[in-house]
Amino acid sequence: MALRADDAFVALHGAGRLEDLAGAQKAAIAKAAEMRGEGQEISYIRSTFAPEDGRCMCLFDGESAGQVQALNDAARLPYTRVVPALDLTS
Repeated sequence: MALRADDAFVALHGAGRLEDLAGAQKAAIAKAAEMRGEGQEISYIRSTFAPEDGRCMCLFDGESAGQVQALNDAARLPYTRVVPALDLTS
């Protein structure tokens, strides 16, 4: 999936465990679907988990960092910050 630079945002999540990732991923997917049903343009793309650091980066296709923050807040997914990102996947 090719995203424009102004469409991609990463939610940075602090310490976590691999066991918690599946539930968080399902919550992000479900909340994104709900928001799309309300007419918002947002999608969960994927997550990358670094087990040695206990950190997770979740990539979203959205309209703004605020929108991605709202998704994470509504899904009760703790994050340290949301930043613009470039998806370099070919």
